[in-house]
Amino acid sequence: MSNTINYASLDFLNIKIVDAGITYVGTEFDTNWRILPYTVLTSVCVSGAEASGASLLEFPDGSTRTFAPGTTVLIPRNTRHRFSNSERPHVAAWVHWDVTLPPDVDLFGFYEIPDLITGENSRRIADTCKLIASNQLAGLHDLAEMKSLLYRLAGLVLEMGSPKREYSAFYSLHLHYLPLLKFIDNHMSEKITLAAAAKFYNCSISKLQRDFSAAFGLSLGEFIIRRRLHRATQYLYPQHLTLAEIAEKVGFSDAFAFSKSFKKCFGISPREYRRLTHRS
Repeated sequence: MSNTINYASLDFLNIKIVDAGITYVGTEFDTNWRILPYTVLTSVCVSGAEASGASLLEFPDGSTRTFAPGTTVLIPRNTRHRFSNSERPHVAAWVHWDVTLPPDVDLFGFYEIPDLITGENSRRIADTCKLIASNQLAGLHDLAEMKSLLYRLAGLVLEMGSPKREYSAFYSLHLHYLPLLKFIDNHMSEKITLAAAAKFYNCSISKLQRDFSAAFGLSLGEFIIRRRLHRATQYLYPQHLTLAEIAEKVGFSDAFAFSKSFKKCFGISPREYRRLTHRS
């Protein structure tokens, strides 16, 4: 019997870890307001001497979530938030990471994931976060185990969600447009014209605009601007590049044009974004 499973599609799932840890959350714990260019996953642990407290999560719109031991929260990247201790001391396990489809599309964005994850799956998420945080990557076995843990963690989170209506269509269309998406990312610092994109895709400009808008719900020009701005958040997180240097890297004519587009997209200036990431 022939195997019809498309194993090559595994190459399209990227998992990148930025940091992980197990943190003692004392009574005065407070991250202050922050915004991060990656996904935050945090679980309040249920075992140990300090397992009776709860964390408070706040958002700029005034909404809050209190999550007690045995509860997990997932915060999408570039979401402004603040963690603090709402009760007694406790311990939290956390991972800062991204699970994406190329070139850099957030996979979690295609799922309806509960505000708070509870129950057995939350416990397994916390245990996996702790294993990731304790892995010292001392050898090849540790590297393989870390990769396995990250894929397991992604699966546990997605199990708690349900795909949004547009997910199935996007997945197949994403594979179809992947060469064009990679072309855009590889030429981010250059001026990408519709004519150049259409030539690469081997079709007319009008057909490319029509088909791309139908597939992604926005024009190719809008898509390119969003990709430029998202790439900029990754350059803003380190502190050594100037706004002019970042603008040049992501294809804006100058720092003013970059700052104007950035604020329109994210609601804050690049300088404020950098300040909030630096405080984390």
